[in-house]
Amino acid sequence: MDKRFRNIYFYDVILETKATGLDNPPKEIRIDELLKQMRAVYKNLSPFGFDKNSVWFSIEEWNFDAVKKEHHLLINKSDRNKSDPMFSDAQTKQRRRVKKNQGEGDETSSHVILQLQNDPRKLLMLVERGSLAGTNYIEKIFAKMVKTVKSNNDLFKAPHPDNSKTNDGKQRMVTLYAHFHMDGHLSNSFIKDLENGSFIDACLISEKNRNQLVEYEEQKITLMENKLFTIAGLKNAFAIKSKDYPTARLRLKRPNGKERTTVVETDTFHEVNYVRKEIIHADDGVSFDSAYDKINRDIIVKMQKLIT
Repeated sequence: MDKRFRNIYFYDVILETKATGLDNPPKEIRIDELLKQMRAVYKNLSPFGFDKNSVWFSIEEWNFDAVKKEHHLLINKSDRNKSDPMFSDAQTKQRRRVKKNQGEGDETSSHVILQLQNDPRKLLMLVERGSLAGTNYIEKIFAKMVKTVKSNNDLFKAPHPDNSKTNDGKQRMVTLYAHFHMDGHLSNSFIKDLENGSFIDACLISEKNRNQLVEYEEQKITLMENKLFTIAGLKNAFAIKSKDYPTARLRLKRPNGKERTTVVETDTFHEVNYVRKEIIHADDGVSFDSAYDKINRDIIVKMQKLIT
């Protein structure tokens, strides 16, 4: 991880509310109310996270800026699978290895800004990305928090729309479910490639045997060979296949004539190399650390300046 700069990625976050047995929920859960209760969970159960394959993801700090209406999070990843790091001096050819103790992992940090929007179901999310690629780890932590918040919570209850009563005469209630959906902002380069380049072919990809060794099943499709393609055209082409094939590998010929292969999610069209990215730089004489135990205010301020 380079100490001189950090990559910042942009996402829209939508809180989807569903109700058991109903096509439409009787009410939408407000994202600001849910985040407030999730932050309370973090305070009561800190550190809050999850462990997967000897990699621990956790929220180290969570603050709220009431003036800017922003939540600021520090999410850490501790990877116990990483080898002990080796350091060397190229001039003296001296080397030293730093041995991890039992239970320790190689730690990296990611700063996250969640900015509330006028729509009570939406957020703007900026993510500092180092070795924590994508947003899957954020979705998993949030899903675990929602599950914790949900138990015995009126936020997830609503009167049944038919106003029916229970056998003891009380208002019949329905249970609500909430899910955070994260969609990357398309970068200008992706839009340019799709609208000015040409599409060659695609392979739809599904994962099998998740509980064992993961295997991949592919179905090659040719949509419109060597024809100009729009974003809407590709989204529609993948929509009917997204349930069985969550990802697709695309081959595009860019406007400069060079081919590019990229993988996208078929339902959201999210692709890490094509998500809008901005760069923040460390001030002269200052360097960014690979991991923090507290939110670095300088990083947050630099991220805030990217929000227009």
